[in-house]
Amino acid sequence: MLFNRNAIWMGILVGLALPFAGYGVLLMLSEQLELALFQGKELAEPVFDEITLQVLALCLNLIPLHLYNKQRFTLSMRGVLIATSLYALAWIFLFGSDVLHPE
Repeated sequence: MLFNRNAIWMGILVGLALPFAGYGVLLMLSEQLELALFQGKELAEPVFDEITLQVLALCLNLIPLHLYNKQRFTLSMRGVLIATSLYALAWIFLFGSDVLHPE
């Protein structure tokens, strides 16, 4: 085996990559949904807010966390939690005031 799947670095790698890729997919799906629902009509607001899509993308880390838990890969679980915590702290730092005090 070339690499150990039960390693903190593996969990961090998965925990950083999955929300990043998931956000792109969710953003693309949201834009396609807007085009399908409102063909040619102007929208005052998007169907899904950017902040909501970011939180949903962050929640995608629950999938590998559950899979690592079933396989008892505790080190990889720690890595996913570290990556999720970093993303969550960055999100709170960037968008926390927008959520608490909307315009």
